[in-house]
Amino acid sequence: VGQVSDEQSTGSSTRALMSSRLRDPVFWGLALWFMACSGTAAGILFQIVPYLKSVGVDQAVMLMTVTLIGPMQVVGRIIVMSFGEKMNISTVGGCISLLMPLSVLCLVFLPPELRWLGFFSVSFGLANGIFTIIRGIAPAEWLGQEEYGRLIGALGAPSFLATALAPLMTAIVWSKTGDPLVMLWALFALALLGFLGYLVAAINRQ
Repeated sequence: VGQVSDEQSTGSSTRALMSSRLRDPVFWGLALWFMACSGTAAGILFQIVPYLKSVGVDQAVMLMTVTLIGPMQVVGRIIVMSFGEKMNISTVGGCISLLMPLSVLCLVFLPPELRWLGFFSVSFGLANGIFTIIRGIAPAEWLGQEEYGRLIGALGAPSFLATALAPLMTAIVWSKTGDPLVMLWALFALALLGFLGYLVAAINRQ
């Protein structure tokens, strides 16, 4: 009987904690931030090759552009891991939340030449690489480590949905308008939505 009572008490405590988090603007800011960044990254990764082909980029340059993204993601993760506890989540989060839309603007405004496409690859790769680490750290620091698994699961669901839908939605936008720039502007708007989510979470954090 005592064990059942303890389990009921634990379950009630867990529900109360998660209910409290669902009323916290930090939770919804993080959810919006993670969802928008995940969707932006998925859309860019899915459309970057078709986009570069559409603007006549040479195959060798295109391969260099795409290939550079991966190593820069690793560099971003190494930077975060190197700083460890000295890292300020608010500062780093703000930087990557601005780098993501900046990388989209690189594609929109800069000539499709290797040096400028390289700048895109560096900014996007760093932002996406660091983001994959931050989305595991920020919830624990800003909302607490208790019931961390449930917290990450609740925050992750919208992100998984955005990741799954972004390739389809960007393809639909491009197909309906016939203009890849419209698709890029849609991704830029999504990235800005992520920055808004970051601001909501950062301003209201514990």
